[in-house]
Amino acid sequence: MNWRVIVFAFVAWLFCVLQARAASATYFLAPGGSDSNAGKSLGAPWRTPNHAIKCGDTIVAAAGVYTGTTNFNYGSWGTVDTAASSHGQCVAFLKCAAFAACTVTSRDAPAMFVTSSNWGIMGFLFSQTATTLMTNGFACVQVTPASGVLAHFIIANNVFNGCYGGAVSTNGDDYVNEIANVVYNSAQTRVACTSGISFFQPANVDALPGTHLYAAQNIIYNNVEPSTCGGIGGTGAPSDGEAIIFDTFGTYSFTGQTVAENNIGFLNGAGGFEVCGNTTAKIYIVNNTAWANHTHALLNNTTELGEFANACAQNTGVEISRNIAKTNAATATIGKNRNYAFYTSGGDASVTFNNNFGYSAAGNHTACSNGACAAFSFGPSNTLGTDPGFANAPSTNPGAPNCSGYANVPECMATIIGDFRAAAAPSGWGYQQIISTSVHDPLYPQWLCQYSAQLSGLITQGCLSVNRTK
Repeated sequence: MNWRVIVFAFVAWLFCVLQARAASATYFLAPGGSDSNAGKSLGAPWRTPNHAIKCGDTIVAAAGVYTGTTNFNYGSWGTVDTAASSHGQCVAFLKCAAFAACTVTSRDAPAMFVTSSNWGIMGFLFSQTATTLMTNGFACVQVTPASGVLAHFIIANNVFNGCYGGAVSTNGDDYVNEIANVVYNSAQTRVACTSGISFFQPANVDALPGTHLYAAQNIIYNNVEPSTCGGIGGTGAPSDGEAIIFDTFGTYSFTGQTVAENNIGFLNGAGGFEVCGNTTAKIYIVNNTAWANHTHALLNNTTELGEFANACAQNTGVEISRNIAKTNAATATIGKNRNYAFYTSGGDASVTFNNNFGYSAAGNHTACSNGACAAFSFGPSNTLGTDPGFANAPSTNPGAPNCSGYANVPECMATIIGDFRAAAAPSGWGYQQIISTSVHDPLYPQWLCQYSAQLSGLITQGCLSVNRTK
C-alpha cells in the first residue's frame, strides 16, 4: 500500500477518535455541590444530575456520602439527548470517582429515584433504612415511570448492601441491564414481597429484536424477606426472596427478549432463579449457579420450590440451560413441601430444561406439578443426582460485602466466585469466569458494545458477529 494512503488513513482515524472524544463532555457532582454551578470542574460541581446532557457524557460523582432525597431524588434527573444514537439506544453515565467510594443512603425513600431514560449508573454503594418495615417499600434504585415507559439503562458495578424493596425496581421499563452488581440483604420491607433482583411487569418501548432485559455477572445472596410481607398492612406470608425473578411479564404484554446469564445466587430466602407469569416474551436462563436457596421456613408458595423454577402459571417461551443447581440438604423440605433443583409448573414445547446439572441430597432433583405435565419432560441431556463438587460453597451467610480498596465487584467477590468452582460439572455449565476479549454471544445486548471501555473487566462482552474457532 502507498505510504501516502497509510498516512491519510491514520490521520482520518485519529480525526474520528478526536471528534468522538470532543463530542462527549465530563461534568462533576458532589454531596455539597450546587446546581447553579457550571459543573465542569471539581471546584464547581453540581448537586444533582438534573441537567440537560447527551449520550456519551459522564457525570463524575466525588467520593463521599450522598443522601438520596438531596442528590438523586424524584425529578432530579435531566433529560439525556439521544439524537446521535440509533433507536435511542445509548446512555449518559453517572459514575463514582472511585469504585464503592460514593455511599448513597436514604430513609423511608429510594437511594436514587430515577425519572428519565438513558442513564448508566456505576460504582456506587447503596443502602437504606426505615422508620419501620412498613415505611420503606422502595428499592435502593427506583426506576419507575409516572407514565409511559422509561428505557435504556446500564446499572453496573454497584454494591447493594441493605435495601428494602430490592436492589432495583424497574416496573414499566424496557432495555434494562443489571451487570456485575453485588446484592445483599435487599428484601427487607413488609410493604410488598420482594427479591434481590426483580424485573417486574416490564413494558415495551419498541419491538426491536435482540435482548431487552439483561442480568449478568451479578452475585446475589442473603435476600430474605421478613416473616410477613405484602397483602393489607404487610400481613401476608412471604412468597419471594429469589436471587433473580422475571415476574408477571404478561401485565403489559411485554415481548422483549430477556436473559439471565453468568450470575450466582445463594442462601436467598426463596429460589435462585425464577420465571413467574410469562406468556409473551422469550426468556433465557443460562450459565447460572444456584446453591442452598429457600432459607425462609415460612414461604407461602411452597408448592413451587426450585433452585431454578418455571412457576406461578403455565408459562411459555422459557429456556433453562447450562445451569448448576444444588439444594441445601438441611432444607430438603420447606414445611410439607420438597425443595427441588429444577421445578416447573407444567410446560409445553416452548419450555425447555436442557444441559443442566442438578443435585439434591434428598433426591429432589426435578418436579413438574400440574395437569400440563403430561405433555412435558425434562431434557435427557440434564445431569441429575451428582454433586457438582463446589470448591467451598458457604453453608452460612458470609456477611455483608466489604469492597473497600477493590477495583470493581468481580475483584471484590473473587473469593466467593472461586468458592463455586464445580469440579464435577462440565466446564461450560454454571457461572463462567469473565473473559477479557470479546466473544460471540447472541444473547448479549448488542447496543452495549459501544461501551466496551466502561464495561471492561465487568463482563465477557459478546460483540463478535460470528464464532471464531482455532
